[in-house]
Amino acid sequence: MFLDPNNLAGAGIKDILDTVAVDHLALDRRVIRQILARPREEVIAGALEFFGQDGWQSIGIDLIFLFRHYKSPEALEVFTAILRQDPEEVPEELIEAIVDHGPAALEPMLALYNEIDDEYASADVVFILAALRVPDKRVLQILCDHLEFDMSQGAIAIGLHGDPAARPALLAMLESEPEDPDLKHALSQLGRPPDVPPPAFDWLAEYEEELVPVLDSLTLQEREAMLGLSAADYREAAVASLKLEDLPDHILTRIIELAQSDPEISVRTRAWHSLADSSEDERVQKAARAIVFDEAAPVDERLGALFCLAEDSGEAPIRALMYRFAEDPATRARALNAMWNSLDKSFAPEFLKYVDDADLSVRRASLFGIGYCGLRGETVRLRKLFNHEELREDALFAYALCAPSDLSASRMRSLLNKIEQEAQGLTEDEEHMVMVALNQRMMLSGKDPVFDFSLADDDGDEQ
Repeated sequence: MFLDPNNLAGAGIKDILDTVAVDHLALDRRVIRQILARPREEVIAGALEFFGQDGWQSIGIDLIFLFRHYKSPEALEVFTAILRQDPEEVPEELIEAIVDHGPAALEPMLALYNEIDDEYASADVVFILAALRVPDKRVLQILCDHLEFDMSQGAIAIGLHGDPAARPALLAMLESEPEDPDLKHALSQLGRPPDVPPPAFDWLAEYEEELVPVLDSLTLQEREAMLGLSAADYREAAVASLKLEDLPDHILTRIIELAQSDPEISVRTRAWHSLADSSEDERVQKAARAIVFDEAAPVDERLGALFCLAEDSGEAPIRALMYRFAEDPATRARALNAMWNSLDKSFAPEFLKYVDDADLSVRRASLFGIGYCGLRGETVRLRKLFNHEELREDALFAYALCAPSDLSASRMRSLLNKIEQEAQGLTEDEEHMVMVALNQRMMLSGKDPVFDFSLADDDGDEQ
């Protein structure tokens, strides 16, 4: 089930949270404002119902934020239950939410501490008790016990609590560790005035104005369903996710309709990009050409259609448009994108002309062009860009496409290792991106891809 982020009037709170949990709805300010408009009792009841079922953990932080906003007795019960389930892996957001309840959290946290028969596992509960700053003999004893168990962390907790009654315990510890900085700092914090209350928690501030769900795990049918939602950003994300797919005819027809008639130009433009791999279809050809040669059509749409028709760059009118748009700084990057998407190596001079352009989007498009054109003479330039904060990923992708290597599975694996060394290590995302580039390199030469991302082991590594 998909819900429209712009109109949730017919959905209950539990339904909304259920939908967020399965990535059919993104929690953003649009959604939160509509939740805030509901009666407080309705929201808390629905959230409690959601928390009472399996699967809440997938949006645990979101749930913490919701309950923290309402700051009800039920919220504290939920926070305590979450903490009880895994006291050794406590997110900072949960600690802050509990401390936000002030003295009301004291008894639940003391009870929870007594339930946990492990000083190590109860460390975060000790920290919470200290952060509450409630003068209490039971808390004082717990902090002093923790000081004996872990001097550094215990001293930090005592300093955070600030109870002067802890002075004897600190002084006794200082006799054996007279220069310990944590002990000295804790001693200096005893008896300090009450902390200035932090600003009230702002639920909306934790989120973007508009977000779309993560679509990676959604089926083709689920993404198709998103094409019919009223939220333009959802339609755009859905149509973008269908790029490179082997599309059934009815979905291809639907994307052509979006490219021609969606009310939002961003969706129309994105649809043309997703149709690029179906550009040989007669319907796509006819529709794209009608736009690309229409001087009255919006430039963004024409550039989208030009990207779609990139494989026809051998035709003089199409080629002329690519060069024409590349001359204009406002459209240069998108023209270069169409050029590299053509896989036509005769465009190589254009990529070299603009590879040092001041516009980063132009440089990115040029780097892709260098990669797809297989310009091995540019590998030194690409390696230097491994240290460029903005262009590192683009340079890695391009380098994987064009670095000298034989086209065999073993050589591609060796090249992956070489790139990792030359880049001084790769993040997980960077490694995946390089593998994608190496696979494309093999497939463009008519060979099977090397890296199969569907065969991942338990650690997420490609097999």
